[in-house]
Amino acid sequence: MTSRTDAVNPTSKSADTTTRAAPKRVAPKRAAPKRSTPTQANRGPAAAAENRAAILGAARRLLAEQGYDIPLSLIAREAGVSQGVMYRHFRSRLELALEVFEDNFVAMEDIVENGGEHAIFQLWDWLLVKAVDDVGFIEALRTARAEVADYNGATRLRSQLGIALDRARKAGIEEVGQLQAEDLAQAWRMAHGLVITSRDGEVTPQWLGEILSLEAVRRLLGR
Repeated sequence: MTSRTDAVNPTSKSADTTTRAAPKRVAPKRAAPKRSTPTQANRGPAAAAENRAAILGAARRLLAEQGYDIPLSLIAREAGVSQGVMYRHFRSRLELALEVFEDNFVAMEDIVENGGEHAIFQLWDWLLVKAVDDVGFIEALRTARAEVADYNGATRLRSQLGIALDRARKAGIEEVGQLQAEDLAQAWRMAHGLVITSRDGEVTPQWLGEILSLEAVRRLLGR
């Protein structure tokens, strides 16, 4: 016989035995790792060539403008690299300077090779411009000569001067007289001394060309 309670709630017994499913746990989303923006100073091996070029470009500008003793930290900052990166490419100021100024020797050799019998005049004018506009060049040569036993920069300079002078003499150009390469090397150092002991802009290549022309140097030295 069915009880009154069962008639009112026929599902009550089955409801008591029903097991509720546990809610699904959703794992929290992990934030994607932030990607650091690479800098010029630390971009790995792929940036080595670009960093080296940036260092050489900055050194070329600053050595020309401010001289050989410019702080290496300033060159690194100008190049946009750290000092550690710079020292991985160049172990010393002198090593950096000599690579920068290698372009100058290439330029000298091109002038002499292509200038014919008048190459000495072109080369001398070029050297006087360098004395004014590239003050670090002579200073680096002097430092290398004192610190590097087998450095041949001074020899290369005198060699090109000698070749150009001999060619002019054989062509009968009187202005060169009996000038020797060593004479012009010393006169170039005189030009540098005038530049570094004068006020900015006071000495110009044109002025140097007048007081230290080949003929003037020859008269000064009795050649």
